[in-house]
Amino acid sequence: MLRRRTAKLAFALVILLVVGAALSLKYFAWLDSMAPPVDAEGKISEVLVAAGFAPGEWGGDPRTVSSVAGDCDLYVMLPSYGGDHQDFIQQTSVGYDLVFYFGGKAFEAQPGLQTRFHYYWIRFLAALGLSEERSLLLAVVANPICQNVPLEQLRQLTE
Repeated sequence: MLRRRTAKLAFALVILLVVGAALSLKYFAWLDSMAPPVDAEGKISEVLVAAGFAPGEWGGDPRTVSSVAGDCDLYVMLPSYGGDHQDFIQQTSVGYDLVFYFGGKAFEAQPGLQTRFHYYWIRFLAALGLSEERSLLLAVVANPICQNVPLEQLRQLTE
């Protein structure tokens, strides 16, 4: 009788451990689903270098690279899909040209409804253990005197 209870308890503990491990894997998959697409920063840096810009180091929140070409200052940001950085970007871009790219299209402001839907869709799929290619969301802030900004190439990265 005691062995039977011990075996049932051991079996219940094993099931609990397996379920806990599965849930933790789904949680880490969800965290990964909110990160920018793989090597987004590298692809953006390649575009900037090809256009004659000298990109600096990536850093900050949102992830940002500042680039310089002569008197032209250019900032490319990877804002959150949920819109958490929208106000910050609007405030810091005063006096600069600002364009958002998402899904291969240009926007004057972050397309909140589209990026939030994308955010929750990717999150939902991650919770199910599925994945889908994430669309890149970019905010490009340029000094108004800039004339050689590779806007078309940056837009193409978001397709």
